[in-house]
Formats: sequence, C-alpha cells, structure tokens
Amino acid sequence: MKKSWRIGLVENEQKYRDYVQKKIEEDPDVDSFVSWNSAEEYWRDKNGENLDLIFIDVMLSHMNGVELTGMLTKRNPEIAKIILTNMDSEEMIFEALKNGAVGYVLKSELDDILSVMRIVMGGGAIITPTIALHVLNSFSKAPDNDHPKLTDREKQTLELLVRGLTKKKAADRMGVSENTLSTYTKSIYKKLNVSSRLELFKKSEDMGLL
Repeated sequence: MKKSWRIGLVENEQKYRDYVQKKIEEDPDVDSFVSWNSAEEYWRDKNGENLDLIFIDVMLSHMNGVELTGMLTKRNPEIAKIILTNMDSEEMIFEALKNGAVGYVLKSELDDILSVMRIVMGGGAIITPTIALHVLNSFSKAPDNDHPKLTDREKQTLELLVRGLTKKKAADRMGVSENTLSTYTKSIYKKLNVSSRLELFKKSEDMGLL
C-alpha cells in the first residue's frame, strides 16, 4: 500500500471542504491535500493531475461530479475517484460507476473518511449502506434471459465485492474460507468475462444483475 498519499476534493461547500480537510490531514500517510470549488476550477489546475485519490461531489455549480469523473477517467485513469454526495439516485449511482468511480459514499453515512480512503488506496471499492440497498434491490429487476446465471452464493459474493469488503472480511461474513471465496469470485469473473472490479460493476449492470 503506497504511503505519502496526495488527496484531492472537488466540493462547492466551503464548510464541508474545511471539515474533510481537517479529517484527512489527521492521517500521517497523507502527504498533501488540495481542494477545488468547481469541476472547471479543478480541470484547469495542473496540480489536479498529480493525485492518488480524489473525492468528487455530484452537485457542483456547472459540470456535475459524475461528468467530471468520466472525463478524469479518460485523462488520468490512475487516479482513484470517490463520489461523495447527498444524492442516492439509482441512475446517478450506476452512471458514476460506469464513469470509473470506485466509491459512492453518502455524506450522511460517512462515519470515517479515513477508513474509506484506506479501503480504496488498498485496492478496494466502497459504497455506503443506502447505496448498497439500491444495488441489491436491482437484483430483483434482473430480466429472464440467456445470460450466465449466478448461484445464490455467487450473488452473495458479488454483493460483498460491490460493497468493497476485503477478501477476509467477505469470507468471514459468508462463513467460508478465503479459498472458497476466491473460488466463488473466479467463477463470477469467468461467467461474466471480466478481469477487474470496475469491469464487474459495468458488466453486472449491463446484464441486469445490479
């Protein structure tokens, strides 16, 4: 896990920017923190390209955060992007994931921003409980078609992957060994023909699994 992280935030509420900055700068592994008031301000600033992780609010003054996420994924795919917002629209959630976000976190459910940051910087993904419920509810909308079917255990594994749990925590939650969980995960990736968690999000949504 890389140390001396460079963290950014695009947020138009000064009070919330100050709050996030105070919390993030408490982490000894953070080397620098920069914030911007708008997507346009961020996009014009060359310093914005030298980040490891960026938190992006959805409701910005002109270009919204989901659009910025998509543009940033094309320009700087190596920067991890987390949506940090009050919006829990299902359409917005999946659009953000399709645009390259590895996290969708409701501000009202953000208990520990440092933990969120560490999960993502450790190679994971994160969504908060209300967002997870939207994802789970979408399973019931899955069409009856010829796409590969997941077993109940594989669906449970997929749920935990979407929520960003580590392999160990997911295995503990399901009451299985890490090797068994890896077997479920490999089966999911093979059935859906994906090779990364981002591709898994996209393919699952396209097939009606999310």
